[in-house]
Amino acid sequence: MPVWPSEEWSTEYAKLINASSEYREAAHDWEGVVVYHFQAEPDKGLGGDVYGWFDLWHGECREAKQVTAEEAAKAEFLVSASYSTWKQVLLKQLDPMKALMQGRLKMRGDLPKAVRYTKATMILNDLATQVADTGFLDELPKERLQELADAGQPVVVPD
Repeated sequence: MPVWPSEEWSTEYAKLINASSEYREAAHDWEGVVVYHFQAEPDKGLGGDVYGWFDLWHGECREAKQVTAEEAAKAEFLVSASYSTWKQVLLKQLDPMKALMQGRLKMRGDLPKAVRYTKATMILNDLATQVADTGFLDELPKERLQELADAGQPVVVPD
């Protein structure tokens, strides 16, 4: 079960991106890095900010990894939200465009470019909702949280 947010989850997401002919067509001339910023929410199990780096190039994901805040700042686009907001998007309980308009999701980057690729962005969001067996920190047993903490993930293990 890939736990979100984690390198394992990002890898599975990248596989879905690369397998999508629909995304490849919609983003055939896109070039750039998008970082998803998952803001800490200790009461939900995320003890520190996590930055997921996705190097998107002509309809494929060339690289998916977690990066530092300093590395994330170098990305062309940075999309930020709280753990809870991202989770609602991933569970299809919140439309990402609505979340942007409400200010629950914030985006830094070239807005005209982003608008030109709205279809590709919506496909990326849909693919994120399809990562199989995603485990959410606030739903994991204490033992699994401890394993993640021991592996260096910024999780909060309840007492």
